[in-house]
Amino acid sequence: MDACDELGILAIVSNPGWQFAGDEIFRKRAYQDAREMIRRDRNHPSVAIWEAALNESDNSALAADLYRIVHEEFPGPGVYSAGDPVFKPAPGFEGWDVGYVRYQHLDPARPSWIREWGDQVDNWHDQQGRVRVARAWGEESLLVQALAHMYSMDRIYVQETRPAGADLWAGIDAFRGYHHQPFLGAPLDLFRIPKFDYFMFQSQRPPELHAARTGSGPMIFVANYATFHSPRVVTVFSNCEQVRLTLNGNVVATQEPDSGFHIPHPPFTFKVEEFSSTRSMLFGNATVPEALSAPTGVLLAEGLIGGKVVTTHLVHSPGEPKEIQLLVDTCGVDPVANGADWVCVYAHICDARRTTYPYGDDVITFSVSGEGSIVGDETIFANPVRAEAGIATALVRTTRVAGPISVRASSPGLGESEVRFESKANARRMVR
Repeated sequence: MDACDELGILAIVSNPGWQFAGDEIFRKRAYQDAREMIRRDRNHPSVAIWEAALNESDNSALAADLYRIVHEEFPGPGVYSAGDPVFKPAPGFEGWDVGYVRYQHLDPARPSWIREWGDQVDNWHDQQGRVRVARAWGEESLLVQALAHMYSMDRIYVQETRPAGADLWAGIDAFRGYHHQPFLGAPLDLFRIPKFDYFMFQSQRPPELHAARTGSGPMIFVANYATFHSPRVVTVFSNCEQVRLTLNGNVVATQEPDSGFHIPHPPFTFKVEEFSSTRSMLFGNATVPEALSAPTGVLLAEGLIGGKVVTTHLVHSPGEPKEIQLLVDTCGVDPVANGADWVCVYAHICDARRTTYPYGDDVITFSVSGEGSIVGDETIFANPVRAEAGIATALVRTTRVAGPISVRASSPGLGESEVRFESKANARRMVR
């Protein structure tokens, strides 16, 4: 909740409970949970909605009391209870302040909210679906996910009366206790690495910069690797007025977004020729004489607003994997030496000009020296770890002593790479 306050992320705080509403003792405990939930978080400005109802449950016997509790614990304007519709008679209950719906607006007199959308499974046993995609499955699968979410979002925008908001299910891939396969339907994978889907959502933000700068401004992303296997219909996600696409120095087209959509910023699609006239990816390596002089395997997208280029994305066709490049993702916040803080360290499998090889699945071995350690080991496939779509990730945890941390990564044929960073002293008092 502190992070939501700091970053400006609106939050829905939810009463514990799922698909069950029990006897009188159970109801009393649900009421107490609701009170404690509000007392705990009512001073957080990030709270937008209080989900007093029990999730996907028959709240008909609890709704009136839960609604009353929300407004007793937080009296005044701007306080909104929420929950699924109550279809049975509930004396003293006329409806939540914000009603949860799917794609229809049930009560035009009240605001509505789509609490889960975008996840599509064929059934609840196999758990497969168009949006459940691993990064390693390649461009076609990643595009299917992004476009499925885009069309699902378009259904929301086409409504005459739109909901007050909508939440994607879910933001980050995650393991689940009841199924052996992770949930793979998010824009970010388990290690917070973006899929194409992430950039589709990012393209819906406003192109104008606001004061905080975060979450706004022009953006552009080419959803294509420019390889032998890549689609020759290139999809570009952008919030610009026009996109100009250039392949190997030649302009393919300058065009406006695709028609037929209702979302703020539809995609741009272009049909291109072969990415490499030589049908070889070796030009991606500096060891090849023509690598630096031949303008081949270069895909450039330029976003234009008012006829001027305001943002670009350059894609190089990847060459033969040659080395490992290590990147530390601190998210702009120094890791704290408290024995619990951790960061992602990404090992990119790269060609000679440091382009990530998107098909790389080499096994990477990590080691750490200094004031840090790796979370997990070979028993959970955490170290060594097999790269996915050219990136292997280690979670590096700090010790309780501030100081330098050195991370090494190695793999047969790719050599060894090292990166260093520092943890900062913990400013908070710790109980040992």
